[in-house]
Amino acid sequence: MAEQDLGEKTEPASPRRRREAREDGSIARSMDLTAALCLFGAVMLLLWLTPLMMRDLTIYLREVLEESSTDVGTHGYAGGDELQRGLKILVAAAGPFVGLMFIVGYLAAVWQVGWLFTAKPLRPRFSKLDPIAGFKKFFSAQAAGRAGMSFGKVLLILAVSVAFIARRWTDVLVLPRFEFAQAAAKSGWYLIELLLWLAAVLIILGILDYAFQKWQWERQNRMSKHEVKEEMRMTMGDPMVKQRQRSFARKILSQRLNQTVPKADVVVTNPEHISIALKWDPQTMNAPKVLAKGTDYVALRIRQIAIANRVPIVERKPLARAMYPVVQVGQEIPSNFFQAVAEVLAYVYRLNRKKAG
Repeated sequence: MAEQDLGEKTEPASPRRRREAREDGSIARSMDLTAALCLFGAVMLLLWLTPLMMRDLTIYLREVLEESSTDVGTHGYAGGDELQRGLKILVAAAGPFVGLMFIVGYLAAVWQVGWLFTAKPLRPRFSKLDPIAGFKKFFSAQAAGRAGMSFGKVLLILAVSVAFIARRWTDVLVLPRFEFAQAAAKSGWYLIELLLWLAAVLIILGILDYAFQKWQWERQNRMSKHEVKEEMRMTMGDPMVKQRQRSFARKILSQRLNQTVPKADVVVTNPEHISIALKWDPQTMNAPKVLAKGTDYVALRIRQIAIANRVPIVERKPLARAMYPVVQVGQEIPSNFFQAVAEVLAYVYRLNRKKAG
């Protein structure tokens, strides 16, 4: 049983283990899902930005063709200026697409793992340079499984592509009958449609891969019962030590109560949950002083000591509840309790006189 607690990892990862793994760069994520979302984003951006990009490029190409038809000797040769201008137009046309694709890729990654910045994965690890370990990983069952899944994905992509082409085969055959601009537009739309189908399939595969990566990460980061106990001991303290500390604190409190409660004139109770020991000496005090107070176990202990030392116990529920959160041990009671406490003390003094008489 002890060996099972030490070795077998059956418990889910604790919040601390998850936080440490995240700081080390160990997270569950699917690169396939990120790539699929980027592909889908790229297709949607092309649908949105292609008219704008083609408008600028078409204007530039028309101007270049018109200028090339003129006499170079008459107008001179400005190849460097034209090249610079062409690069500016190309950057201006493709810049929004590249910038938005960067945002799409960033959001696709953050969506899976959240914001994370750590340099620990960049630290050199000499264990990764071990050729024997690398050879074993290359021919491991996990590597074989990844290779099999990659091959299956390729076959699925090919199957989707072939099915799409077969469905559009008749439309493709009649493209030569159209004008160049119309044929190019139809071809572009067929390509966009194919990419959307592929993106949809890849997103589904990516979601399945993310679920698998999540399951695998949870499995790899399981903890044994011994590890859970050790972590609790490190974070919350040793339960045995805490128990000894509580026992010692109770002992000290009991000793202090044994010294102060017998000196009290009265103990005001709730009666079960609150006890407040009061003393009144008109020669040395301006108001009754609180010698001890407590709830539950401490309240019971105060009553036991009061009974053993013949200290009167008076039940006043409203007074005990109102005084407890306000009064402090060793200090005099506030003025708003003077009348109520005076009535309790007068009642105790009458009882004492009856007993004495």
